Amino acid sequence: MKQSNIDLNTLKTLLDVVEAGSFAAAARERQVPPNTLSRQVQRLERDLGIRLLQRTTRSLGLTSSGRELVTGARVALAQLEQQLQEVSSQAKEPRGHLRVTVPSDFFSLGLADRMAHFMEEHPGISLEFLLSDEQVDLIESGVDLAVRAGVVRDANLVARQLTESRLIVVASPACIARHGAPRTPKALAAYPCLASRGRNGYATWQLAGPRGTASVPVRAKLTANGMGALIAAAKAGLGAALVPRALVQASLADGTLVQLMDRYHGFSPGVFAVYPSRLHQSAALKKLVAFLVEEAAKLAR
Repeated sequence: MKQSNIDLNTLKTLLDVVEAGSFAAAARERQVPPNTLSRQVQRLERDLGIRLLQRTTRSLGLTSSGRELVTGARVALAQLEQQLQEVSSQAKEPRGHLRVTVPSDFFSLGLADRMAHFMEEHPGISLEFLLSDEQVDLIESGVDLAVRAGVVRDANLVARQLTESRLIVVASPACIARHGAPRTPKALAAYPCLASRGRNGYATWQLAGPRGTASVPVRAKLTANGMGALIAAAKAGLGAALVPRALVQASLADGTLVQLMDRYHGFSPGVFAVYPSRLHQSAALKKLVAFLVEEAAKLAR
């Protein structure tokens, strides 16, 4: 079926003429010449290929096709007006559906309870989470917000930093009891380590300390592409891991993890909330970004 190119303004003109009872009356309400409205309706009839109005010098009436069109158009335009008001209100009220892409281990980091609290505070917002470690195209995928680690170089995206992600080396008390506590980066060469990426059983950590920054080759006993998995493995006693301090603050406090070599640390570009445009954000998106910033600040304390 060929797509119609009918102008909605022209359709609205037909409705106004019918409601007013004549071209002259409708023209007075619109403050335009009557022949302007007449030409618009004639163009609509020409585009549709059928007469809509029966005109005489004294009266104006709808044809059967005109009545069908006017009846359907009134319903459709009323629904459209309601939808426009609904969408417009989302700029002021935090409600609507948001698609969010996050790392695959996002909910394993103790964030499920916090997200539940957010949704309780904003019952008008529904969230759809896409768990992926791939950096999907936000616009092509119809994604409203992404939580990403690393520098965002796409000029079409806005990035709001959530954490600076200073990295520290941690291990469980059980691991330290079995293997000891390495005091220098050099000692890590013989220590079981857990890495986010590695090759042939080895990985490289960049660690800054009193004598500058050094590239440290470590024995990658286990590799995983998510921080949640590395933290869980470290708690299980499988080895030492280089992880963001913000994500293990609670574990350091309760003693399930211990920081090793506290004079040495690594750096990550940080974690960012990323979205396509700074202009005309919905109230729901603004609330969610503000919530993530607030929660990230709590983790960093």
